[in-house]
Formats: sequence, C-alpha cells, structure tokens
Amino acid sequence: MSDSTGSSSRRPGGRRPAGDRRRPEDRPRERDASAGPSTVSPARRVAYEVVSAVRESDAYANLLLPVRIRRAALSAQDAALATELAYGTLRMSGYYDRVIELAAGRPVTAIDAPILDVLRLSVHQLLSMRVATHAAVNEGVDMARAVGSRSATGFVNGVLRTVTRSEPDAWRERVLASAASADERLALEHSHPLWVLRALRQALAREGRADELEELLRADNRAPAVSLVALPGSRRWRRRTSSPRRSRPSARTSRAATRWTPRAWPRAASACRTRAPSSPPSR
Repeated sequence: MSDSTGSSSRRPGGRRPAGDRRRPEDRPRERDASAGPSTVSPARRVAYEVVSAVRESDAYANLLLPVRIRRAALSAQDAALATELAYGTLRMSGYYDRVIELAAGRPVTAIDAPILDVLRLSVHQLLSMRVATHAAVNEGVDMARAVGSRSATGFVNGVLRTVTRSEPDAWRERVLASAASADERLALEHSHPLWVLRALRQALAREGRADELEELLRADNRAPAVSLVALPGSRRWRRRTSSPRRSRPSARTSRAATRWTPRAWPRAASACRTRAPSSPPSR
C-alpha cells in the first residue's frame, strides 16, 4: 500500500524498524478475551477483511470480495454496503491517510496497521457516504476493539470525533493546503501515488493530451456502472429486442467500450463473437 506521494509505508513481514517507539495504544496486541464478542456488523467485518488482505498480501480486492461476501452469507443490502466500503476505502486511501494524519497529529506510519485500516474505513463513511455519524464512530470503535486492543479504542474514538467536527469540504481544503507542490496537491486530491500521476502525464503527453490529466484521474476514481452487453444477432439479443418495452432494461451507447469493438479492431472481429480478449491489441 502506497501513500499519496508514492512511498510505501509497509515493512518486510509487517515489522516496524528497530527503535520505533509507538504509544501503547498503537502497538499490535492480541484482542483482549475479556472484551466479549465482537459487535461489528457483518458487512463492515467483510470490508475490513478485504482492505486488510490487500495491505498485508497485495490481494486482489475484486477476487477476494465476492468470496468473503458468499462466506459471510450477506444479504443483498449488506453485500452492497461491504462493496462500497471496501472499494471506496481502497480507492481513496491516499486522501484518507492525509485526513487521518491531520486529525491524529502523527504520520500514518506511526499507527498500527490494523488500526489504520479501521480508521480508513471509518473516515470513508464519515466523508464520502451517507452513514450516520454516530454509527460510523461507534462501529469504528467496536472494530478497533475487535482487531486491536481495548486501549486502541480511545485513540480511534478521538481521531474519528475530530474528523466529525469539520465538513468534508473543510477537510478537502486542509488536505490540499498541506501539499508541498502542485503535483502532490493533485495526487492527494485524487488519491493517486505521485509516480502513477507522473506516468499518466507522460503517457498523455506522448499523445498530445497532457491537459487531460485531471479528467483522467477523476475518471479513474469513478465507481464503475454495471453494463449488460448483448451481441447483435444472437438469440439473447433477439429476445431482448422483441420483448415488451416495459420489461426491457434501459439501454444506452457506451462510449467507453467503443474503442475495442469489431469496427475499431477489425482483426479481432471473429474473436469478439466467441470470447473476450485477454489483452488489448498491439497497435
């Protein structure tokens, strides 16, 4: 996991460097058995497990999340919540890390990794979702107790309550004001590591489109819409187009998908009818 400036906060094996003097509430501990059973909602637990796995072992969230949802037997509503929590937190973690640093008064590298994951999930709910403030804070504290220690709950509670004292727009202003350069400001705002931002700029510049960088960063953070594609001429296509209009799904032309249609990619026209290509064509 990289921060918004592209530097990795992870250490081999998850260990901190020698001489690290963290406060007691930030040191990893086994969960206190006297704390009782966890009261964390199943959806939030699943989201935490996915975010944690991505950080610890570079897991693929899109592969792991469906497995965790099925294993937890989540309802459709809880599955949707877990999906937004996991993907939204991972997508904007660089931005949320700066918010956490400002609210906690210390760098995220000084916060125990499981507790940092809890804070990221909670900050996503507070700043980017319509979750009641008390619910986000209480669930964050409960999760900290479940994955860390009872002494970490006070720290998590304090950080989250600090976040609730300002509106999302105010936090955005503080985060952007903390940037040391124009590039860092852009990287923080769109939660991209600096090296990714610079690589995208170079790629766009080679095509004479360097002025589209910010638009590309925004698009990269946009949650994808679900699309249904029926190949013209197939039985499914005829079934869809011949059904009564009231039972048809809404449809529109997707500009994002037209680049790799048979017309744009003649050599693969026949392959498109039978399977999806594993990679874009060489041009």
